[in-house]
Amino acid sequence: MKLFALVLALCLGTWMTAAPGLGDWLYDGAHVIAIGKGRVQRNVVHWTDCSGNNPKDYKNPPYFIENGDCDPTNPTIFGLKAVNPYRPMAGRGGGTNASAPPIGFTVSDQQKFHIFFPAAKDGDRVTFHVTESGIRLGYKGQVVSIKR
Repeated sequence: MKLFALVLALCLGTWMTAAPGLGDWLYDGAHVIAIGKGRVQRNVVHWTDCSGNNPKDYKNPPYFIENGDCDPTNPTIFGLKAVNPYRPMAGRGGGTNASAPPIGFTVSDQQKFHIFFPAAKDGDRVTFHVTESGIRLGYKGQVVSIKR
């Protein structure tokens, strides 16, 4: 029975780490600093970006990893939702332009977003920008940058 449980755990662990879209969040103490893929071996976090490139090692502690998501372009993984996802089309009878980008974002899941800004509450307006090197989150004049 113990052998079966061990084999099942190993199979599930392998499946979970190989599943597409899953990734990890790298913390430096209490702050997320990167999104990618990591594994801990002894007291070292072996880290790569989401595509498996740019390997780097971090000493544990203060660095540690937590299961997250490797699609940092999706604001919902940060506990955000788009506000006014469709901008009104001027001069066309009040229709909408479905291809227009969102005007802004609000906190929709305080439990997820508190990792970045503990004072933020559901419904608070925030900024969310995807950059070449990662994500920039903003709240009340403060900015957090996360590498990807």
